[in-house]
Amino acid sequence: MSGEPGQPAQGPQTPDPITIPSPFRDAHGRPRFAISVPRAALDDAGVKVLAYDEARRGGYEYPSRRFIDVHLQPGDLFIDIGAHWGVFALHAATRFRGDVRVLAVEPHPVNVSHLIRWVAGNRFADVIEVIAAAAGPEAGTAPLVFNTTMGHSLFGVGHPSGAPNMGAVTVPVMAIDHLLAERPEIAGRRTILKIDAEGYEPEVLAGARALLDSGRVAALIWEHGRAFHEGERREAMMAMCAEIEARGFRQFRFPHPTMGGALVPFAPTSESFNVFALAADEQPLSAYIKPDPRPEVLPAPCRSPDGPESRAATTAMLIECEATDAARWADFEAMGAGAEERAQLASEPIAPGSDVLDLGAGTMALRAALPAGCRYTPADLVQFAPDTLVIDLNAGDFPDGEFDVVAMIDVVEFLHDPGAVLAAAGRAAPRLVVSYRPAGGGDATDRRKAGFFNDFSEEDFSGVLAKAGWRVTDRRAGAGLALFLCERT
Repeated sequence: MSGEPGQPAQGPQTPDPITIPSPFRDAHGRPRFAISVPRAALDDAGVKVLAYDEARRGGYEYPSRRFIDVHLQPGDLFIDIGAHWGVFALHAATRFRGDVRVLAVEPHPVNVSHLIRWVAGNRFADVIEVIAAAAGPEAGTAPLVFNTTMGHSLFGVGHPSGAPNMGAVTVPVMAIDHLLAERPEIAGRRTILKIDAEGYEPEVLAGARALLDSGRVAALIWEHGRAFHEGERREAMMAMCAEIEARGFRQFRFPHPTMGGALVPFAPTSESFNVFALAADEQPLSAYIKPDPRPEVLPAPCRSPDGPESRAATTAMLIECEATDAARWADFEAMGAGAEERAQLASEPIAPGSDVLDLGAGTMALRAALPAGCRYTPADLVQFAPDTLVIDLNAGDFPDGEFDVVAMIDVVEFLHDPGAVLAAAGRAAPRLVVSYRPAGGGDATDRRKAGFFNDFSEEDFSGVLAKAGWRVTDRRAGAGLALFLCERT
């Protein structure tokens, strides 16, 4: 039987370790496990982030672990490819204590020693099997090239040019299907598969085709990292995605790597993020919300591209996939430019005491600009404040409730089906304050460079409003916007 939750690791010790209890709690309010990090290991960039996030930011990779908690079931098998020191393996094993089996596959020799220590120290050796190998398309050996404890891969796949090379070691390689064939007692279980292989994910999945074909995989988590941004690795990734989707999986991502939010459809844009593939019969939550929400800095690799040409290419990709520009709306710092001026313009026609729904609330500048007595409800892709309703307007989400006014400022240009959202707004409130930057005709390239999904003239947009059930009562201009004041017909 597994030991008590949240006990410090008691295996082979290293000098002066820091013990960190998991911020995830069991049904009795106790930490589900604890990790022990040597202080000297904090010189490693990956370990430093892991320890800091686990201790002070609500949990390392909180959204991914929340996803696992939601979709893992008693009796499941969790396969952790690239297990590192074991946070995800321990997290899965403690979801239903004693009722989930885990295969923790890790090739890095130093990582394996820490992984064994964490598993043993938390008394989970009976449910977590540590496999000191890499996963690949077939059995064999291969060079593992590494620069940090998290920055290693077979053949150095995914390593940026100029990255420090801390050496290589030849490691055994095993296919997932082969591992399961050797373990028939667990091979038939419903499975969640997590892969973090620094760009080697296509080869890992090539060794798991029998598992994928079995129909037992409820969810698959893989990392869309820098290795997949261009060249041969991108082609391999796109072929892998086609195989995943051909088996009925739907692929999503979170807008923010540490805050989570609503799962939005995956598009292979140039940011780095985890991808969550759900089987056809597995439904996502409307939102995966982190406790005590507050804005967190979006890491540089997760930000939208800055250059206009890159932005245009990203916009075209998002239009094709009908996906929301998740990285743009997760970057709280970048949303501040001009927000107060836009909020002032939008607040002027709103009467005191109104109940206001702010769609695409962003920095929530409208809250402070509203007249006295107004009640304010923000709604956005990420919960930047405790009262924010988490929605993806491009997925057909819309907040429940009735309001006096719906505000949509700097939103419509980024919708794939503005008419549907505007019609939903008409069912929620009798008045609408909405902005738009009308197209001037001609080539739409400049609008794609700005990230806009649609290209209405002012007259065309008035027609969209009318079709959605709105009558324009006034038009104003300011803050670079055309503002339309509307009443429900």
